[in-house]
Amino acid sequence: MHPGAGEQANAKLLDLVARKEITPLVDRVFPLEQAAEAQRHLIEGGPFGRVLLSL
Repeated sequence: MHPGAGEQANAKLLDLVARKEITPLVDRVFPLEQAAEAQRHLIEGGPFGRVLLSL
């Protein structure tokens, strides 16, 4: 992989999301106060999709 390839891939993915050509999967949304629980979920649960914190 060439230098900067990761950044280019992320930019492309964000562009596709912005144009609603792809929709990211969300496994679960935790309130910010439950950040520790969200991290435990990531470590122990092996989620399928993103784990988000809400403000």
